Amino acid sequence: MKKLLLAILTIVLGASFIYPPAIIRAKDDVLLAVNSKAKLWDFSLKNTKELSGPSISNQVNAPLVAASISLVNGSNINCADGISTLTLQVDGVINAVNYVWDAPVGFAPQSQSVNQITYRVSKDAVSGNVQVMVTDDLGEETTSDPFLVTINPLPSATFSLEETISVGQTILIGPEVNNSYNYSWTNTSSSTVLSLASKLSVSPTQDATYDLTIQDRTTLCEETYRVQVFVKTPTVTEVSPGTYCLDVDNPGVIRITGTDFDELTGVLFDNFVVTDYVNTSNSITVNSLPNGVTSSGFFTLQFGDFSKSF
Repeated sequence: MKKLLLAILTIVLGASFIYPPAIIRAKDDVLLAVNSKAKLWDFSLKNTKELSGPSISNQVNAPLVAASISLVNGSNINCADGISTLTLQVDGVINAVNYVWDAPVGFAPQSQSVNQITYRVSKDAVSGNVQVMVTDDLGEETTSDPFLVTINPLPSATFSLEETISVGQTILIGPEVNNSYNYSWTNTSSSTVLSLASKLSVSPTQDATYDLTIQDRTTLCEETYRVQVFVKTPTVTEVSPGTYCLDVDNPGVIRITGTDFDELTGVLFDNFVVTDYVNTSNSITVNSLPNGVTSSGFFTLQFGDFSKSF
């Protein structure tokens, strides 16, 4: 009964209140067992004897350090152009073995190696936070603080990207002006700037393509639109009659048939200007040739600055 009472007092009051130092040393093994059952934290109690004996040690793992994201290449402010890229890196985690990245819509992973990842910013990308969950070799997980990436939209405009004209016709292409944008027109066959206005006046004599680059004055994001202008080139399928009577009293008529005569501006015969004619989109009727014509010659059809002889 006495031994039981001493054991209880030892647990409640501590060994130093019950036993003098000499007794504590003598009862070292008993105290070790008692303290072990008390489950002391952050504490290792070992046998004080020089001789071999039992020992107890509790290992406390160091807390997992939070992951930190930094920018390696690129920028944290990008245009949604489908071209821009940025490379991010996570630091601060010792013995990391796995990385799970999470990014906003439109961030397309291009490559990943160890603790880095490279994203391409798609045209549908939106602003948002990039985060990464890191797992170490003990299975512990930590998630980084959010890394904000801002995505600016590209400038936009609504206008026709395909136009069809007749040869000799002039057309105005491009959108209405927006004072928040800069504009630059170029021909796809050269880098020469044709205009800095939002609209461009063109009169090509054959199919042509033009590029309009629009820049947002605030974000400097750019978008390029390509405009195609198709030109209907006149064709002549028949001239009748093939022989024309020069009898002034009964000159007869000459009919030229073909296509795309809508923009006809003049008719010449052997360099003489023909004035007595009428035309539709697919025919030209010459009622008389001009005075001075004495021999055979070529007809020349004029369409603005463009002409065609046959």
